[in-house]
Amino acid sequence: MNRGWSQNTVIKYVLLQIPMTVLIGVILFWIRNSTGLSVWIICTILGIWIAKDGILFFFVWPAYEDQPQNDKLSMIGRLGIAREDLAPSGYIRVNGTLWKARLSENAAGYVEQGSEVRILGRDGLTLEVAPEKQNHT
Repeated sequence: MNRGWSQNTVIKYVLLQIPMTVLIGVILFWIRNSTGLSVWIICTILGIWIAKDGILFFFVWPAYEDQPQNDKLSMIGRLGIAREDLAPSGYIRVNGTLWKARLSENAAGYVEQGSEVRILGRDGLTLEVAPEKQNHT
């Protein structure tokens, strides 16, 4: 079952968490040697730290994903709804998820709350958007 993230995303996330986890472990064992803190307290704190990283993965994994333009998870080309005026930045909702967005340099003016926008690109967790032209016939 595909949950949306790739094996490379998981590996990248884990590798980026290791240095801080090791540092926290070293600090905790230094505190233990200095104060005589119980080993089970140290292990519990370290376990909570690791669990926190595991839980946060499910919220931040899109930032670690390398998405080619034709990938099914790519946001480019999708429509979103402005949750506030974009002048030039604000928040939009795309498929039920709130994203930070900014107007493309080519987009003139601003986008009113409730208007549709087309996603043109992505810079980290910020989407570059342009107003979607409505065809009234």
